[in-house]
Amino acid sequence: MNITIGQIIAFTAALVAFIKGIEYLYKLLSKNATTWLKKGLEPINTKLDKLDSKIDSVDMEACKNYLVKMMREIEQGEVKVNENEISRVYEVYDRYIKLGGNSYIKEKMEELQKGGKL
Repeated sequence: MNITIGQIIAFTAALVAFIKGIEYLYKLLSKNATTWLKKGLEPINTKLDKLDSKIDSVDMEACKNYLVKMMREIEQGEVKVNENEISRVYEVYDRYIKLGGNSYIKEKMEELQKGGKL
């Protein structure tokens, strides 16, 4: 069997063309798949964003309720506050502020601090 240089060159050219064709198809399909996937996930991402916002709102309300209750009890002397409870109040207060809580809680916290109750 005699193989000529022309046959080797032709085979090599065909192999390179085949590999480049596969590479082109891969890039085309992966780009379209990414676009398709983003479009497909868009409604889910929108719902997740709304859910995240609602969770933050519920979390802020829970923080506010806890803080109002604790500050009232502390102010009225219904509860003796220990270090753990004070730490918890400040943890919840920090979370409340990060969620965008209002100044009413802040003013009440400062009032209790100045009064030496916190």
